Amino acid sequence: MAIIVLGAGATRGVKFVENNICKPPLNDDFFSQLQHINNEKHFKTIEQTINDVISLYGKNFKVTMEEFFTQIEFFVKVLPYAKERHGLTRADFNKIKDNFIKSISAVFEESITQKTCEYHTEIVKALDKNSTIISFNYDCLIDYALKELGAQKWNAKYGYSFPLRKYKLIGDAFWNPASLFPLATRGETIKLLKLHGSLNWHILNKGRGKKGSIRLKQHLYQNIGTPQFTIMPPEWNKELLKEPAFEEIWKEAARRIRREKIFVFIGFSFVPTDLFAASLFQLSIGKEKIKKLIIVNPDREARRRTRAVLNRGISNKTLIVQFDTFKDFSRAELKTLFSEKRDIGKFEKIEESKAPFGTDLKTVPNKDDLMPPVADKAKGT
Repeated sequence: MAIIVLGAGATRGVKFVENNICKPPLNDDFFSQLQHINNEKHFKTIEQTINDVISLYGKNFKVTMEEFFTQIEFFVKVLPYAKERHGLTRADFNKIKDNFIKSISAVFEESITQKTCEYHTEIVKALDKNSTIISFNYDCLIDYALKELGAQKWNAKYGYSFPLRKYKLIGDAFWNPASLFPLATRGETIKLLKLHGSLNWHILNKGRGKKGSIRLKQHLYQNIGTPQFTIMPPEWNKELLKEPAFEEIWKEAARRIRREKIFVFIGFSFVPTDLFAASLFQLSIGKEKIKKLIIVNPDREARRRTRAVLNRGISNKTLIVQFDTFKDFSRAELKTLFSEKRDIGKFEKIEESKAPFGTDLKTVPNKDDLMPPVADKAKGT
């Protein structure tokens, strides 16, 4: 069965955000989307975060989400050696991080106006028991899709892959399907491995030798104070990987990557600052084991990076299928795509060419014909 990898583009590409002023953020436009928020309750947080960025980068700043957090991390490390500190202390940088966390919550609250979407639900419909979803997103669109349509193949208690011997899990019943059928068992449930955490997780580690707690929240946002959720900031040095919950989730992801043969990347890019994600796939992928690689992304460079990171698993027999949009992908015969069959369902291939690593390449065009010809695309990547 396929392993589905969800990136920011899988949230940005959902149907209901097309007419939103504030859209789910991508790495490059987070601060732009932050300033599109119209809800007054977030104005103070927005002002504080923008002022933080200006104080470090100047008024005409151009910085991505990952770059900002990565830089903050190194500012803290260099602080003891810097002669010119601009009046900033470690406490100031911690406050900057807190402001940023609040901003993340505010952007998602403003931009995600529905619990889930038809594209995510189509994925859940097509998945079998014991399938794998790896998500790098904080939002809960796929969580709600599993809650709504995951009868007999999703169990929130086991599906998130928390180490239950080390944590007391609270609130998992809310995220289970409301069905007359029994829940999926521990060994059969779909795994939803959210490697960067989630807006519905609140993880409390009680310390060495003591059992912590994980609360799966029903309400993702709050109006007062700092939001109570556990996410891994998009930074280079992921300190939260030392947290037992994240350690187990990443280990399970490595095990699943090692065993699977069908890989589906939706709206995901291996950004240069996230070396952990690239390393996870590069070290875990089986040599020439990938039978089918499906990439849903309009960005040519992002597709090239994905193929490069997975190069060890690609062979001359690997079939690569590419879609421009999440919408087009959701309309394909997903059960066929997720199987080891070499055809791609109802879509007809327009041309076959040799991809950069000597693999078969099939490109599915959208109705607007935004994708360049396959031969030109292969030559240019």
